[in-house]
Amino acid sequence: SGTFRMIRAAMPHMKAAGWGRIVNMASVAAHAGMADNAAYCASKAGLLGLGRCVSLEGAAHGITCVSISPTWVETEMLKRFIDADVSASGRARDDVRAEYAASNPQHQLVQPEEIAELAAFLVGDGARAITMEDIQVNAGSLW
Repeated sequence: SGTFRMIRAAMPHMKAAGWGRIVNMASVAAHAGMADNAAYCASKAGLLGLGRCVSLEGAAHGITCVSISPTWVETEMLKRFIDADVSASGRARDDVRAEYAASNPQHQLVQPEEIAELAAFLVGDGARAITMEDIQVNAGSLW
């Protein structure tokens, strides 16, 4: 509900200014699901629906709303997943990390900087006509 509340608070100000950019962080899990993570997948799918509505509501006011849906990004959240897998399986951390990377056809984890660079573009003037989109940064994965 945090994203919804933030947008609801910011929209009147953006409308008054005649300009605004909203970038929501979703996930490829919003598209494909992920076993044992129903709440996470549902919340990320909900962001996609929210973004479509906000895009329509903001379009006449110069406000855009897009989502970025990454695959595994080398963040603290991923480190927790890896740690849990290591604890449960007893396998080496490097082996588990490599397995996560191998789940993407590019055999790599997305780096936070890759997401940041895309977000920086999406909030700029060059993206004024990009709205109601979900951009997957998925390293080729379909999961």
